[in-house]
Amino acid sequence: MLESAVYTTMYAQKSPDWLRAVQIGLGALTIALSIFALAFPAIAYISVVWILSIVLFFVGIEQIMAGIFSPRRSRWSSIGLGVLVLIFAAIAMTFPLAAALTIIIFIGMHS
Repeated sequence: MLESAVYTTMYAQKSPDWLRAVQIGLGALTIALSIFALAFPAIAYISVVWILSIVLFFVGIEQIMAGIFSPRRSRWSSIGLGVLVLIFAAIAMTFPLAAALTIIIFIGMHS
């Protein structure tokens, strides 16, 4: 009895039609990209490396900004780490194939 009351209160509201259309569109896009990744795994892996290098670039900027505005004593280490991360991100963006091979080698050494 309690389970049915919880179910009706949680799912009583209907989501908007535009949200349902966006969910269906994103689901179709996900399926299409998954098929592409299965068909061309090397291109998919290089794309993932490129996306991760972009994320790494923003993390480096964030580390530098946090180091500049931080009142702690370790602000210079944070700035230095941010600069180092920016350098690695730039190398990974410039040479994505070499970055992908480096990741594969590190994963192989780990296992």
